[in-house]
Amino acid sequence: MVTDINLLHIFLKPHKSITIPTKPMAFVYGMEGSGTTENEKILPKTMVNYSLEGDNITVKASEEGFQFMLGSGNPHNEPIVYGGPFVATTFEQMQEIQRRYSQGEMGTLEPYSY
Repeated sequence: MVTDINLLHIFLKPHKSITIPTKPMAFVYGMEGSGTTENEKILPKTMVNYSLEGDNITVKASEEGFQFMLGSGNPHNEPIVYGGPFVATTFEQMQEIQRRYSQGEMGTLEPYSY
């Protein structure tokens, strides 16, 4: 199943905040600096998951600023099978993904720079 998602890379200056419209499921992943959302602190390499009653999220940067990723989408309501960095809906799909990856059929991922 393919569905629309929003994936944003956001840079907030110190003490600034942003309110972002989201879909029913969302997450914030801290990259550099720190911030808060709904009175919860977000540090680098940490993630906050939301199951929204409303339709937006507010994030505020600390005194050092905050860089983060925000993902938002609609739930699939399907089973989830995890396998390392991969996610599938059945064990058989996961085996196929891992086979294709081990044979080099999935390309390469270059380092991200900004």
